[in-house]
Amino acid sequence: MKLHIFGIIGLLTLSGCATQPDSQLPAHTANGDIALDELYIRGVFNWWEARENHRLNEKSRQGTVDVELIADGQPNDFKFSNQYWSPSQTCGGSYAGQIVSTRSTFYLTCGSEAQNLQFTPAEDGIYRFIVSDVGKGELRLSVVQIK
Repeated sequence: MKLHIFGIIGLLTLSGCATQPDSQLPAHTANGDIALDELYIRGVFNWWEARENHRLNEKSRQGTVDVELIADGQPNDFKFSNQYWSPSQTCGGSYAGQIVSTRSTFYLTCGSEAQNLQFTPAEDGIYRFIVSDVGKGELRLSVVQIK
């Protein structure tokens, strides 16, 4: 009986280590929408980190972020997510390796099924990634070269 009680106490202790205090939990909007102002572009060009200079600047239901990319012929895998990689706040392609270009607009898939997108710049420069909330839980992505 003592071993059973010690086992339960041990499991409870370990499970307590896996939780985050409320102050560190990511914010979500009341209706489950994506919080654009909490998203970062995360990809091979920034080691998939949530760097402040890669955080979306949100204004009027549209978030933008500028990224300097090198045209080495290799695709840059990326996604959008918050600091914690929360599944409900992660957006990408509907299938792995979905190609993004500067000539088209794409609709993002958000949630645990979101896959990596790929962008291969045509030339070295700064590219602006624009994520627009078009309503009904849909986000649209476009990319333009600005320099």
